[in-house]
Amino acid sequence: MTRRCLLLLSGLAVLAGGCVKRFPAETGGDRSLHAGDEITFGRPAGDIGETEVVWTMGDGTRLRGARVSHAWQLPGSYQVRVEVIDPDGSKRSDTARIQVTRPSLLQVLPAGAGAVILLERPAERLGKVPLLLERLLASGQEANAALGTIGKALGFDPFTPEGLRSAGLDPDGGVAWVILDPNGHTNAVVAAVSDVEVATRTFERLFARSSAVSTRQADADPRITELLRKNDEQPVAAMTIHRGYLWLAVPTGDARRPAAALADLRGAKRAGLAAAPGYRRARALEERIGAVHLYLAKSFLTRSRPADPAAVDAEVQRIQDKVAESVDYLRADLELDDDGLQIHARLGLSGDHVPVVARALRARNAVPDFATFIAPDQHLVVKLSVDLAGLWRSILELGGQQKLWEQMIQAMEQMGAGGGVRPRQGLLDNLGDSYLLAVRLKPAGILDMVGSQGRRVPGLAQLLDAVLYAQVRDGDRLIETLGKLEGIPPVATHLRPVRGSDNQWSLGVGASPLTLVVDRGFAVLATSAGLARDAIGRMSSPREPLPDWPAAMRSGALQVAWADVGGLVRDLTRGPAPGSSSSASFARAMLAMTLGKFASLRHVTLRAALEQQVFSLRLRLTLR
Repeated sequence: MTRRCLLLLSGLAVLAGGCVKRFPAETGGDRSLHAGDEITFGRPAGDIGETEVVWTMGDGTRLRGARVSHAWQLPGSYQVRVEVIDPDGSKRSDTARIQVTRPSLLQVLPAGAGAVILLERPAERLGKVPLLLERLLASGQEANAALGTIGKALGFDPFTPEGLRSAGLDPDGGVAWVILDPNGHTNAVVAAVSDVEVATRTFERLFARSSAVSTRQADADPRITELLRKNDEQPVAAMTIHRGYLWLAVPTGDARRPAAALADLRGAKRAGLAAAPGYRRARALEERIGAVHLYLAKSFLTRSRPADPAAVDAEVQRIQDKVAESVDYLRADLELDDDGLQIHARLGLSGDHVPVVARALRARNAVPDFATFIAPDQHLVVKLSVDLAGLWRSILELGGQQKLWEQMIQAMEQMGAGGGVRPRQGLLDNLGDSYLLAVRLKPAGILDMVGSQGRRVPGLAQLLDAVLYAQVRDGDRLIETLGKLEGIPPVATHLRPVRGSDNQWSLGVGASPLTLVVDRGFAVLATSAGLARDAIGRMSSPREPLPDWPAAMRSGALQVAWADVGGLVRDLTRGPAPGSSSSASFARAMLAMTLGKFASLRHVTLRAALEQQVFSLRLRLTLR
């Protein structure tokens, strides 16, 4: 009688001649079972002769043999059944249940992906959008209209768990747009699904909005569905279920058939984007990702090359290549919270020149408390902590323009050689590390200019009040240098001393020249003499800073820009009338209608820094 053998699952019996043996399922050392992970059942048990072993995997798959392998592509609970049929027709069987979970999108997206936009937990993240729109727009009706337009375009409500489920999507899963290859030839939408059939119809409907499509199974892999436009045999998209997600791939340009790109996914190594070296560097400084997460790989950022290299200037191409070598990755995260929203972007850099640039973007001396210098009604404030001369020089050297730097220095020295002036020491090397620009727009002048349709061009002082504080190392030396430059053409045309003062100049020509004053370790440049005097007074008697000024203005490593959007909207729409001009009144009405949409937007703050080989940029929109 042929030896009888029953090979079963992990924890079930293997019966051989009445003996019971236990064998685990083999998973290549990884005992956690994710969708798409292949698992092997059974082991060879000698010669089983004509005995037949049949495995039913619970997802419609039937396999035969003493040792089989299988991967479930969707999460769920599967009952696996094994049946042994002896040559005499007798049967024995047993069952076990397998739990399959969905891996994270970062484990599933290919390691070689060029670009990714990722939205995890869509119900939680998108659920905040209606409230944000209601606060950002002028009225709840407008917010509802905007949400309704989005829902109508998609065919379902993406902002509620019920709406996502109605489209077959998993509210707690993830959605991503990804470029599958570094060359950008195949894009794909990847979504966790709760109902495959419904989600498939949703994807087909979205893709068929421009024209009808038909479907067919791909020749190379029947698990892949190809989408074709009417009367066209060339597939324009392809869909498949892979590792718990529905993939819709769309080719661009001269890409291969989309089914081929999806077939490559099945043969790819299991290490996903989370394990890619470039992406690990992008996550090194901050593991947590935002509501919307963007990643662009170096291969994608540097992929553009001219079709005809001979048509591009060799020097320009060399500079572009030099810059491309310095780029490592781009990462950006968007966060929604109770105060508004924030975008944090990081550009990874590499190369010996990066620390040089980083040092130039950092104050070497103490940063003044600029918040005590600023008038409380400014519309825009920009604080820089930067060695401008060093930054200028390092940028030129990065572009291979060292000679241009040397020529510029020589020109500066020659300019004042006859008059005993040393502009480099008195101007360029005398610049400090910290700068502040404060601007207040003048609604009357702006509206008058808009209303005149360009017939009247007002001077700068009629459009805005602006003060620039530039820190200097040696104020006396700057005064001496400017005094000597007064009589040297062409500087003399634009730099004129103010009578009765040894530290004040009129700078520029026309009806609205700027006023330059050197005092208390600063060169103050203002759009009027009155503003310049007020700025000097604020330095002499610092005012109490407003609580709205960002604390980062005191940091020597951060560059900061701050805008009072609410104040700007209020001043432009409710300020004093510029006159009886009907065109000016019309301009005001248009501004009121446009800017009124952003009435709830209070402040915009931008912070930038270059540290640890990463250029970081944070943009925050604060709502009322």
